[in-house]
Amino acid sequence: MRGFRRRRQPQWGVTTDLTIPPWYPLDLGVEPSRFRAVVERALRDADPWSPMDAGVAEATAAEIAGWAATLRSVPGILDAAVLRPSVEGPVEAVLSTSLSSPPASVTLEEFVEEHLGDATYDLTEEALPVGEALRVHRAGRSGDDETSVEAVGYAFRAPDGDVVWHEMFWAGTGEHRWCDTADALARGLTFT
Repeated sequence: MRGFRRRRQPQWGVTTDLTIPPWYPLDLGVEPSRFRAVVERALRDADPWSPMDAGVAEATAAEIAGWAATLRSVPGILDAAVLRPSVEGPVEAVLSTSLSSPPASVTLEEFVEEHLGDATYDLTEEALPVGEALRVHRAGRSGDDETSVEAVGYAFRAPDGDVVWHEMFWAGTGEHRWCDTADALARGLTFT
C-alpha cells in the first residue's frame, strides 16, 4: 500500500472471537527470539498429561515466531494470530488486522484497489457489526515456488475515519475451505 499507512495505537480497539477453531495470538511487540522461547515453552507445557515432543515444540514455535517476525515488519499491523487446528500440526491460516489513514475522500473501494494493486479479486458489499464493509476474496499464486494462496479480507471504517483491513489468508487448494471461517470472524467483529 503506497502512502496510506501509519503505525500508531488507536484510542479504540476491534476484536473478534478467536476461540474456535484454535487461534494463537502473535505478540508483535516482543523481540522475536524471546517470543519464540515463550511459544515453545507454552507448547511443551500446554498439556501435562501428554506433553508435546521437544523437537515438535521447537519446530512449531519457530514457524509461529516466523509469522510474527514477518507481520511485525508490515506497516499498520495492529493484531495478528495464526490458526493451528491440530495441536501438533502446522499453521494453516494467518489472520491480521491493520490500520491505514487514507484521506477522507478515499472510498473503501479505492482503498482496496490501492491496497491490492494488480491482484485479481471479487468484491462484495457487506453489513458487519462494525458498519458497512467491503468483502474481498482473492486466490492466486505467491512466491518463488508459486504457492497457491487464498484470502478473504474486509475493509471498513474505524470510529475515527481510518480504514481497518481485516484479512485471513491460507495456502489455497481451490476448495475455499477457510472462507466460511473468515466470514464468521468478520461477522463477530466489534469495536471496544
